[in-house]
Amino acid sequence: MTALSAPHWRTRALRLALVALAGLLLLVLLPHWLQPAPPTPQLQGRLVSGRLVYTDAPVSDVLEDVRRLSGFAVVAFPDVGSRRFSGALPADAGGKAAAVALARRLGLTLRQAGPHWALVTPQPAAAAP
Repeated sequence: MTALSAPHWRTRALRLALVALAGLLLLVLLPHWLQPAPPTPQLQGRLVSGRLVYTDAPVSDVLEDVRRLSGFAVVAFPDVGSRRFSGALPADAGGKAAAVALARRLGLTLRQAGPHWALVTPQPAAAAP
């Protein structure tokens, strides 16, 4: 057996370290890669090209879909939740953008009350004396 020079030992040590690092990364990342994708939430509307599309759906169902997709929860009283909505809302811009678009199209107001958001009918302006 012949002795290797210092540059050869460093090269072999570097290769061995790289192989060990690659093996370690494979052991760490492989379980993550093998996990199945999270299930798509069940929606009342259709998800088409980054938009939620509805045809004559109750507002309460639309708000539930927004919550399922984005986690942005909005409550609506029964008189507002029973209204019907047809149209498309942005699904990829976050839940607040969809709630704002829904409120605008139905002539409603999106209000924040503490940590909660609510879709309400706008209050008529008080007459000036």
